[in-house]
Amino acid sequence: MTVDTAKDDVTALKMLLMRRVDLVVMNRDVGLDILHRQLDPASAALIDCDRTPVDSQPSYLAIARSSPPAATLIADFNRGLAKLRDQGALEQVQRDLAAGLFY
Repeated sequence: MTVDTAKDDVTALKMLLMRRVDLVVMNRDVGLDILHRQLDPASAALIDCDRTPVDSQPSYLAIARSSPPAATLIADFNRGLAKLRDQGALEQVQRDLAAGLFY
């Protein structure tokens, strides 16, 4: 296998379209966003993704400690996130995102 690099994800997908590479590894949601927003529909239709994750990385919320309401913001966020999880809304948003409903 030959490994090549690209300056950014858009360039990597364009390299894939030009058959300069056989596959591209990137965050699925980022890739879908690029396909829907930055490539023409005909080109985007030529690219498919394997739904099997290569890796799984957690996401984090960043809030400046110096912000006076930081503790309140974090607590509010965590309560809201727990509510979304309990209601199944978080999983629905993830499914909708994967289906391209936000593009």
